[in-house]
Amino acid sequence: MDNTRKYFDLNKEDARQRIDDESCYDLNLDELFTFINHTHSSIGKQYLYNLLRHIPQTNRIQPYESWLDRYRTDESLRKKLPLLLKKLDHRDAYDVYSLIEQDYIPYSKNKVYLLRVLQLLPTLLLGSYFIFRSPVILLLAIALFFVNAIIHYRAKTISFVYSGSMPQMYNMIVLAEKLAAMPAVKEVNPEIEKEIKRVNPLRRKLSVFKLDVKLESDMAIIVWTLRELVKIFFLQDPLTLNKSFALLRQEKESLQAIFSFVGLVDTLQSIATLREVMPYYCLPQFEEGPLLAEKLYHPLIPDCVSNSFTADHHSFLVLGSNMSGKTSFVRTVGVNVLLAQTIHTAFAHSLQLAPQKVYTSISMDDSLLEGKSYYLSEVLRMKYILTETSSGNNLILLDELFKGTNTIERIAGAKAILDYLASNPKNLILVATHDVELIELLRERFIPIYFTENIEEGKLSFNYKINYERSVQKNAIRILELYGFPSEVVENALATAGHDTRQGE
Repeated sequence: MDNTRKYFDLNKEDARQRIDDESCYDLNLDELFTFINHTHSSIGKQYLYNLLRHIPQTNRIQPYESWLDRYRTDESLRKKLPLLLKKLDHRDAYDVYSLIEQDYIPYSKNKVYLLRVLQLLPTLLLGSYFIFRSPVILLLAIALFFVNAIIHYRAKTISFVYSGSMPQMYNMIVLAEKLAAMPAVKEVNPEIEKEIKRVNPLRRKLSVFKLDVKLESDMAIIVWTLRELVKIFFLQDPLTLNKSFALLRQEKESLQAIFSFVGLVDTLQSIATLREVMPYYCLPQFEEGPLLAEKLYHPLIPDCVSNSFTADHHSFLVLGSNMSGKTSFVRTVGVNVLLAQTIHTAFAHSLQLAPQKVYTSISMDDSLLEGKSYYLSEVLRMKYILTETSSGNNLILLDELFKGTNTIERIAGAKAILDYLASNPKNLILVATHDVELIELLRERFIPIYFTENIEEGKLSFNYKINYERSVQKNAIRILELYGFPSEVVENALATAGHDTRQGE
């Protein structure tokens, strides 16, 4: 995933929200990306991943719905486009955007002027030698040749760093030109031909890098040696390298546009393919107001049970035993709200929502704890969420707040924080919890919903459906009995629960 996220790490775009690593981990976005990815090029993979990690100000994919419809029915395009895109499926292509965005480019005009002088001097000296027949002039020419050889191989050392990405940038420009030649694909960006023409001088320079690769692998060694001597004599490589760097700096915006064009085309066909292989999906409707979901499901869960619900001026306490599906439901809502705004696709019969940011505190990745205690990590995460969600539309997904501390303080802290979050009426909060005490404490702003289990004929089962009525059965204790705990343990637990105000969740 390190190569795939390089574009995301370098791209500081103006988005509604950049999904941080904590929420990425909570929503299993890396696994989700792997599942929905049907791109064929390295650049397409990077573009799609970046798309998933940014909630845009305006939906990027929505304007291309007519193109997606046409792609679905155009058999010729469906066969030809993947074949073209696969030509850019190379590990070195992951470094193309790094090359475009590189802050330090080893180029200066003074260096080019010096190289031009050193390029001309050997010719002048050799010409002078044939005229004057002076051995001193010949020795100077030979000495200068060795100077040029040193410069040549120093340039070789530098160019070796770019020996992978430079040819792939060349391939990207060639691919963009071929895509733009297809009328159906050119519609994605009608102005792309102008950008391609702007980088033609760079393309010609990059073709030298392409040729070097072919010569070193295919041509006879003697031909390669003769050509190398000519290149040393005329400093061809250092000059080409410096001119390439100059053009890279000069045409940065055009290269960014070409990168985005190739990535977007690949991403669009990937979305079209994804929609075809899923049981069902919908195009989200964006409207200010309540979140309305009909038969919402999680794309990563095989044979996932769907749920419908309406969030209208209330948030939700999601209660249930372990394995009942409450945390999966919370993730399902988050994943679909994110996908609706990024790839304009929701896995539901219908989904209506307002544009909104997504914040999560569901689980802590060990790699994100950085030596802090679990509880302190939760505290810092919740402080961040409180700060970021004081205004605007926000979806806040939480699981077992402050599970790293004792029951009394956990419930008190959770109640105070949830009250604070709910003070912004545009926040929609879903909290998976076992703490049924929160139902009464938060009754004015939170609706309790339940995921329950059934025990019939000695078997435990879950239906994974939302229930608005609390189960009166103490199934958590019955599960102890089901799995063969001593009868005195079960009876003791039932007796204790009978004096407890909580209902065995």
